[in-house]
Amino acid sequence: MVDFKEFDKEELIKVVKNIGENYKRIAESFNSFAEVISNDAFSSTSVLVIVENRLEEKKMFKLFELLLKGQLKNAVRNRDYTKLESDNFNIRIFIKSGNGDNLRGLKANYVLNLTQDTEFDGNMARFMEIN
Repeated sequence: MVDFKEFDKEELIKVVKNIGENYKRIAESFNSFAEVISNDAFSSTSVLVIVENRLEEKKMFKLFELLLKGQLKNAVRNRDYTKLESDNFNIRIFIKSGNGDNLRGLKANYVLNLTQDTEFDGNMARFMEIN
């Protein structure tokens, strides 16, 4: 059991706020992905999901498998990535390794970066909308 009286109150507040902001960012990513799933205008939308470790990859695999339960055509899990395919979606789940060199050249309509590494997040390509 941790005795929080040993810690500085201001530091604890900063840590809790930081955790809340990270979870808020993840929730926003899932909300935008949910909008894509509910929109039938897209055909074969490619989604790239980046996670920290093998455990997170398994969790995401189960989540997307549940979301696409009746639509899932093919599911492949190997050492490098996990791939889920349906009529409307092509979802690839990768484990982050190093600075992301293993992800170079991959293309996707949507990227869900679920890592907590801000430097890695800054190195990932961003979607740009030109009006």
